[in-house]
Amino acid sequence: PAGYRRLLPALFADWRQRFESPDMRALVVQLANFGPAAEQPTNSYWAALRESQRVVVDADPLAGLAVAIDIGDRYDIHPTNKLEVGRRLALEARRLDGAAQPVSPQPLSVARTADGVQVRYASGARLVAYGSDRPVGFELCDANDDCRFVDASLSGDAVVLTSARASDVKVRFCWADSPVCNLYGPTGLPAVPFEAPIP
Repeated sequence: PAGYRRLLPALFADWRQRFESPDMRALVVQLANFGPAAEQPTNSYWAALRESQRVVVDADPLAGLAVAIDIGDRYDIHPTNKLEVGRRLALEARRLDGAAQPVSPQPLSVARTADGVQVRYASGARLVAYGSDRPVGFELCDANDDCRFVDASLSGDAVVLTSARASDVKVRFCWADSPVCNLYGPTGLPAVPFEAPIP
């Protein structure tokens, strides 16, 4: 994952230089769910690669990320739902060209509150939890990477994580090879998996 964070932006820069196109757009499909399901929080390299993709794309205003965490196959590294992958890539391509397009909910901030830890998403975005009255897949971790699943609830454009401890230093969402993720935006696009520090 650390190497990927160096190589992916270098790849973008190399293509832009070789094609003499400094404004060339770059589209990335975030790794889909693949591999064994986890009963407990785990340090997944597959999830860490997803995070590297997210961080690199976030840092590049000419790059877009198509989230595929919900359309993979945990038994097949090459998911067959290419139509939906293509549709999500097209949405990102149009967004990069200036058109108003739906996007997968991205975390904007993480903060401690009186209720626990709050993860705020894009302003005004109505979050939806499919199949439940609350989102699943959130974890809180201490400095030793001792992570645990935590209850979460929706509050407008934010998710509130209860049972926070003073020792918690980061939050993770859908951090596994094949996580169960049920948090979506109002247009049916899944929330992006991520890891973030708690200030």
